[in-house]
Amino acid sequence: MKDNNYYVPHLEWEAINFPITISQIKFERLHYGFKEDTIITIWRNNDYQLQGKVSGYTDTPISLDNDIFVGKGNIIQGDTITGVEVNGNGIKLSDCILTGHHTDSWHVKDNRYFFEAQLILSNIKINFTDVTESKRFKRYDWFLCSDINADFDKTTFRNLQLHGKKFRAGLDEYDDSIENYTGGSLSRDYIEVGITGVSCIIAEVPEYFTPDGIKGICFEFRSSLPEIPHYKTLNCINNLVSFLLGNRLTYIGSSILAGNEIKEVILHSVSNKVNVKGNRNSMPPIKFNRQYDWGNFAWLMNNLLPVYLKLEGILSLNQVLSRYWIAKSIPVGSNLPVLANAIEILAAKYLKHTGKFKMENIPQNEYLNLIKEELETLTNKLAPLNGGNAMINKIKGANQKVPSEKITFFFSLLGIEVGKAEKAAINLRNKMAHSSRNYSDDDTAYDDLILTRVYEVLFNRVLLKLLGYDDYYIDYSVVNCPLKHITKRAGEE
Repeated sequence: MKDNNYYVPHLEWEAINFPITISQIKFERLHYGFKEDTIITIWRNNDYQLQGKVSGYTDTPISLDNDIFVGKGNIIQGDTITGVEVNGNGIKLSDCILTGHHTDSWHVKDNRYFFEAQLILSNIKINFTDVTESKRFKRYDWFLCSDINADFDKTTFRNLQLHGKKFRAGLDEYDDSIENYTGGSLSRDYIEVGITGVSCIIAEVPEYFTPDGIKGICFEFRSSLPEIPHYKTLNCINNLVSFLLGNRLTYIGSSILAGNEIKEVILHSVSNKVNVKGNRNSMPPIKFNRQYDWGNFAWLMNNLLPVYLKLEGILSLNQVLSRYWIAKSIPVGSNLPVLANAIEILAAKYLKHTGKFKMENIPQNEYLNLIKEELETLTNKLAPLNGGNAMINKIKGANQKVPSEKITFFFSLLGIEVGKAEKAAINLRNKMAHSSRNYSDDDTAYDDLILTRVYEVLFNRVLLKLLGYDDYYIDYSVVNCPLKHITKRAGEE
C-alpha cells in the first residue's frame, strides 16, 4: 500500500491540490463580456491532461465565433489568461481555447444569465507570494515514464520531524545521530550527475505520487540562480535518460524552490495519452547491473552526458532521437523510413564534421575531362532518343557516390560491422519507402517485425558508439535477448 507518512508533497512531486479555482480573470487578446464574478476551475484527468471550465453570469448570452482562435495557415492560436487562486497566488494560463459553451436562461441572478464553457489549455504558471528570500535555489523538473530498470546508487533520508524534511546523503548537511532517524526513512533513489556550474540530480519519485503502472522521474538542479538549467541542457538530459531507460519520458512540469519554499510552479498538459500509458515494456539498449561500470546508471550518465552535450550541436542528437521515438510509435510497414532518417542525419552530419567522406569518386571537372570524347559520342547517339537527356545526365553524374555508400562509410568509421540481418533491415527500409507491404501474410508480418527489431538495435549500436560507449548491448532481435559486445552484429545467434 502506498504510504505518504515520510513525504512533503511539494518536495516530491508537482504538489498542486486540484481542482484549482481562479478568480479576477483577465484575457490578453480577446474579451468575452465575462463579469468580475466569473471563475475558472482547472484539474488534471487520469491521463495527466489539464482540463478547465469557465463559469459565471452575464447580462447578455455569450456567443463565441467558431473561427475566433484560427490564425494564419488555419493554425489554432489560443489566448493567455491571468488570475488569482484562492490563496492569493498569481496564475497564468497559456494557449487557452474556449469550447462547448452554453448559457442557461432559466438560471438567472440579478437579471444576468448563467454561462459555462469548457477550457482547453497547454500549461499553467503559478507564482507564489510571501516566499522567504533565499540564496539557495532548487529546480525540480517532473517526468512520467513506464518501467525504470536502472539502479539508483545514492540515498535520500526523509524525516518530517527535522527542519529540512528531505536530505540527499552526501550532498545535504544533517545530523545523522541515531535519535534523528526515529520516525524517518531511507531509500536509494537518486544519482548525481556532473554538469559544469550546476548540481544535477536524477531521482525516482516515490510511488505514492504517481498512478498505478506509471513511474515518476525528477531532475533536480541546484544553483544560486532560479533560471537554471538552460532549456537545451534540460532537453539533452531528458533525451539521454529516455534512451538509456528505453522509454521516452513525458514532461509534466517544473517547480522552483527558494530554500524549501515553493517560489514558482509550471504545470504542462500531456497532449498525447500514448506518451503516458503507451508502451509499458521499456527496452534499454544496455543491461543495467551492479557488477560492471557499463551497467551502472550513474556511471553511464556521467560518462555519456558530457559527450552528448558536446555532440548535440554537431549531430543534432535531440532531433535524431525524436525520429527514433516516432519510429517506435508508428506501425510496422511505415516505421523504418523514419528510423533510417535518424541514422541518415547522423551520418551526414558526422561525415561533414570529420571531412573524411567525399560524395565524388573523382572531382567533377576531372571526370568530365576524362570522358570528354566518349561523352560527345554518346550524346550524339542518345540525345535524339526519348529520355536521352536523362540518360546523358546520369552518365555525367556517374562519378557521384550513392547514399548507401555514405552510410556504409559512416559505419566503418565507427567500427561497426554490419551483418546479414542488418543489411536485410536496411533493404526493408527501401521497400517500405518505395512500395507497400502486404501483412495479410503472417510470415511477412513476422519477418518485418524481426527486422524492425534489428534496425532498432543497429540504431542503438550507432548512438552508443558515437557517445564513446564500447561495451555490451542487448540484442532484442534474437531469442532471449542476449548481451553482445558493441562490435558484434545484431540479428545473429
